[in-house]
Amino acid sequence: MFTSGTTGPSKALSVPLKAIVAFQSYTRDAVDLRPEDAFWNVADPGWAYGIYFGVTGPLAMGHPITFTTARSPWKVPAGSSINMESPTSRARPRPTDC
Repeated sequence: MFTSGTTGPSKALSVPLKAIVAFQSYTRDAVDLRPEDAFWNVADPGWAYGIYFGVTGPLAMGHPITFTTARSPWKVPAGSSINMESPTSRARPRPTDC
């Protein structure tokens, strides 16, 4: 992977395998990405969160990802089968609610 180059030229960086396993776990457990889901990445992949959890995590789980080129990332691309389901509609109870 490479840095975004925000403060100069892009620089290569290494990501340990155990970090990719952690990205996968976070994507599965915190983002709640499920096997039947398609993942539409609206996080900027030029920044750490976007590349790690918007790209690497879903790909490590075997999910294809969709990027948008729209000016607004919230406009669903024409002809897509993206479901704009509210993330709270299937949210798990918080540990404090149990």
